[in-house]
Amino acid sequence: MKIVIHDASVLIDLHRCGLLKTWLAGGVEAHTSDLVMLEMTQPVQELATRGLLQVEHLDVSGLLALREFQARQPRSLSFEDCSVLSLAVRMEAALLTGDADLRQAAEAENVEVHGLLWVLDELVASAHLTPWRAAAALQELLKNLRARLPISECEARLERWRTS
Repeated sequence: MKIVIHDASVLIDLHRCGLLKTWLAGGVEAHTSDLVMLEMTQPVQELATRGLLQVEHLDVSGLLALREFQARQPRSLSFEDCSVLSLAVRMEAALLTGDADLRQAAEAENVEVHGLLWVLDELVASAHLTPWRAAAALQELLKNLRARLPISECEARLERWRTS
């Protein structure tokens, strides 16, 4: 089972397009930090309560270690960003993010990093999602101005999924 660490953007986008529960129930071991969970709405928090999303809690020594970790990262990263990056480093897990600065920092830490399109690809490849439903979800995300997705890659997937 693949271990993945979620930042807020991927959790929010998956929830927004109605696929978060499908993703979390689809055979990944999903984690995030308690700091990120503070940014989540009740439906996402309920999935954590049900055990579909593991929340890593930081104690005082963990928070101090996180401050030291953050000091070595680009200033553009928030404390929450650093919490999931640090978690991915410690767990030797993939980081899922839609944030370009966090992606770049993860790559600098030699952390495997993916975004929302990879999640959709994984759901289609594992037959947890039909290509048609993936295309509909992606179109919904593209309507949202906050979705930070590469348009050319989105168009290629929409074309492929619509003809599948």
